[in-house]
Amino acid sequence: SSSGASDVYKRQDCIPAFQKQNSSFLEIPDGDDTKHVEPRSDEALLSTLNKETGGKATPLIRLLKCWNSEWKKPMKSYLIERLVAKVFEDKKINSWVKGLRTFFQYTLGLVVDHAFIPELGEPKRNLLDAYNTSQLNKMKNVLSDSLELSRDGEWGSIFQGYWG
Repeated sequence: SSSGASDVYKRQDCIPAFQKQNSSFLEIPDGDDTKHVEPRSDEALLSTLNKETGGKATPLIRLLKCWNSEWKKPMKSYLIERLVAKVFEDKKINSWVKGLRTFFQYTLGLVVDHAFIPELGEPKRNLLDAYNTSQLNKMKNVLSDSLELSRDGEWGSIFQGYWG
């Protein structure tokens, strides 16, 4: 069975999480570390972003998670969500093409500059710090390649398994 566009909505992100005692935070194992997240903050941010983008943020995140999967997951899923929020704080998503290109271009700059991408949990830390030099270089290369392919209209090369 081949992967296709109809399979996109069957994929889900599932991660183990443990409720912190006397707290609204969840603990999520992350290798040798533990992340502390407050899901209501993430949900509120995404809800606001969706309102500001006319409902385009969540589908764009899903599309980018498919892209991430096709490119052998250079980014963790949560980083994509936070990057979409950061990228579109001041930018508008008028079309999927512009949204994707803007994400690739702006995110490439953020990764090159090792910008602060905050985690909404505690402690507040830069999400990019979780990636080593090799992983950051892979991320830069994938973003750069995707940006160039998008400029050339090569969407089939960007979304190989989803593009019939």
